[in-house]
Parts: sequence; structure tokens; C-alpha cells
Amino acid sequence: MNNELNTTQHNRVWDLLPWYANETLSAEERSEVEAHLADCSSCRHELKIQKNLRQIVSESDIDQGRSNLAWAELERKIAPRPWFFHSPTPAIAASVLCCALGLVAYLYVPSEVFETLTSSYTVEEEQGFIMLRIRVAPGAQEADVLKILKAAGLREIGALSETGIITARASRQNDVSTLAEDLIRTDAIAYVAGDF
Repeated sequence: MNNELNTTQHNRVWDLLPWYANETLSAEERSEVEAHLADCSSCRHELKIQKNLRQIVSESDIDQGRSNLAWAELERKIAPRPWFFHSPTPAIAASVLCCALGLVAYLYVPSEVFETLTSSYTVEEEQGFIMLRIRVAPGAQEADVLKILKAAGLREIGALSETGIITARASRQNDVSTLAEDLIRTDAIAYVAGDF
């Protein structure tokens, strides 16, 4: 009977060895297994095999994880790309769109927006006159500027541009240098340029 009890206990501990190797037994079961292992060499040998197996499986899981990551990276690299990466159509469409937008911007924006003091005058200069490019001071009113030009004997040629420049003509008989200095002294005129 004692032999049967030992066989039953041995079989019970034998069944618990995988959980003991994985450290998942309760404290009571762990004590029971440890007490049995002190006297049973076959269970100690089996426990050693179970622990080695546990080590191999855990290393295999790590390697499998690395293999899965490497495989996923390889699949990402060789995955088929969308059609638009294989065709020049999107690049051509983008080029055409950029050109069209540039053309629209060029045609839409009035040329006087880009007028500066050094811009050439596009209308033929009349004989006997000097063309002046006048930069209006910020905040000056157009009506005030026109009054100043009229009082100085200048004739306005073009309207005040969005950049604050107005073109006027002066007679070559005028002392244009002195006239320009007088205009700049006013609060409404910031700068005068011309062929004088």
C-alpha cells in the first residue's frame, strides 16, 4: 500500500513538473514537488529536461520574433508600389498644372503691380519732356499727390500703381533736379527718379 501511495504521489509530481519548470505552481504545490524531488532522481532528471525545453522554447520565441520582424521588413520593401509610382503621368500632370497656374498668375496680375522707380517707361517719350518716376510716401492720399504735381507744373502720365509709384512728365526747360528736391521735401513724396 505504501508503494502504491508513492506511485500515486510520484505520478502527481510527474504531472506537475512542467508547471514547476515554468514557475506557475501555487506555493503548496511547489513545496510538494520540492519535497518529492529531494528523494526522486527520475523526477530530478525529468525536471532538468523540462527546464532545458523551456529555455529552448523561450529562445525560439525570441528568434521567431526577430524572424517575424525581418520578414515584415522584407515584405514592406518588396511590396508592389501604387501605380502612380510606376508611371510618368503624375509628374507630367503636376508639371502641366504648375505651368497653367503660372500662366494664370501672369495673365491675371496687372503689369503695373511690378512697376518700380527704375522700370522703363513703356509709352514713347514725347520730345521736349522728361519722364519722372515718383514714389509716393506711405499713407499719402492720391488726391494730395496730384495737387502737388499740378502745382509743380508736372503732368500725370499714369495712375498711381498698387506699389505706390506714379509717372509724370516735366518740361526739359524746368530745372528738374531742383524740382525733384522740392517734391521730396513734401510729406506726400518719398523719392523721385528720372533722366535728369
